[in-house]
Amino acid sequence: MGDKVKSKSKKILKGFLNFLLVLVMLGILYYIFKDNYKEIIYQVSNVDGKIFAVAVIVGNIYYFFDAYVYWSFLRNEGHRISFLRCVFTSYLSPFFNVTTFGVGIKPAQVAYLKRKGVDSGKGFGILTAPYVFSRTAIVIYALVMLIFNNKFVTKNFASSFGYIYGGIAFSVFVVILFIMICSSRWFHRLIAKVVDALFSRGKLAKYKFHERIKTQTGLLYDASCKIVRKPMVWFKYIIVNLLRMSCWYVVPILVLYAMNGSLGGVSAFEIITATALMQLIVGMIPIGSGVGSLEVVFTLLFAAIYDTVTAGSCMILYRIATYYVPFIISIVDLFVVELDMRNVGTDE
Repeated sequence: MGDKVKSKSKKILKGFLNFLLVLVMLGILYYIFKDNYKEIIYQVSNVDGKIFAVAVIVGNIYYFFDAYVYWSFLRNEGHRISFLRCVFTSYLSPFFNVTTFGVGIKPAQVAYLKRKGVDSGKGFGILTAPYVFSRTAIVIYALVMLIFNNKFVTKNFASSFGYIYGGIAFSVFVVILFIMICSSRWFHRLIAKVVDALFSRGKLAKYKFHERIKTQTGLLYDASCKIVRKPMVWFKYIIVNLLRMSCWYVVPILVLYAMNGSLGGVSAFEIITATALMQLIVGMIPIGSGVGSLEVVFTLLFAAIYDTVTAGSCMILYRIATYYVPFIISIVDLFVVELDMRNVGTDE
């Protein structure tokens, strides 16, 4: 009982810290837009509805690629679960991202999969393992865009080079770390020794951080070691994740067309470059939900290409298409999942 209380307290504290960081980001947004909010409201309210509807649809296709990765991992582990239920699992993410600042996403997804016959430990590993492919795809996307649009990046984002290369370095470090966790037994032993040295002694021992970390890294290894070691599987999942990220990367192009009927002299590939760099930088900011940080980074990067009003309007419409509409869908999804959870078992 005591461990549950401590775990709950930890989640509440993490959520509170996320909330404070979100408030800081919202304060920055207020400072940026305080003199332009009327123009932004006017521009947002006069978009081409048909083009924006396409942007919303494309933004939501992202979650179907996400579901495919879960479905594929589960099938590889021998779980007979339908693709539709994996879509339900994927759409739990926006709801708990908003309501718990990201803290409750994995517990909710694991609970649903457990009800469908997936062991909680394996479920956690299966839901976490795709992160390595997702992060790899983000780095590859950003690097390719940097190489092919170097002049554009140098011209518009010279002041952001530190954040861009910092994002690349951080992402590469995370990817290498996850690869080692997912594929190397000796690295597990090393992690176990480091974790024990840091958390199993003194006052920290009572919190049992070392036990939880070792358990979760072990589950991640068990769920992904066979997959990560296969080059063709790497190729497959990275391609899937590149397509998945493309859904969100083309949304600003559609949004700009919906607002202005053109890209204002900027090419589609340059817009994708800015969006890919935005996603890379946001990954460094320690806000689990991404709320606030994405808005700030998006606005600053796009304001370097356009004006503040266009950047702010584009950011709002981008977030509606990729975040707030999925959140509304996820509310419905939550009710569907609750009904489905009353039926124990898989699709066998």
